[in-house]
Amino acid sequence: MPYKITHDADTDCVRTLIEGELDMDLVRKIANDLRDVAFHNGCKYYLSDIRQADVKLNLWEIYELPELTASVLPPSFRAALIVRSESDLSRFYQNASRNYDQSIKVFTDIQAAERWLFDDQLVK
Repeated sequence: MPYKITHDADTDCVRTLIEGELDMDLVRKIANDLRDVAFHNGCKYYLSDIRQADVKLNLWEIYELPELTASVLPPSFRAALIVRSESDLSRFYQNASRNYDQSIKVFTDIQAAERWLFDDQLVK
């Protein structure tokens, strides 16, 4: 399987690891599976690691991702996306997500992503 979704009960985080070709059909399948996990566990935190993925999404598909995300995740979610290297497309995705008032940030370092993702847990 080109992706794996797990739930970390300690951090209440859903983690997705994606390998191989990532196209819009696979994104939709992952979104459906995330909907099920999010509904079942009521999670707030999401970390997706696509460093091993070969991203085959065009600009329009990336523009549509925040709308798809809004349809599957709870309104108060926080998500980190781990990429191999930052690009214009990853920055575009992060900015498009802001237009939907979504808390999504792109990282190249998983430790930095986790620090940002769970920052509000440290304040409690």
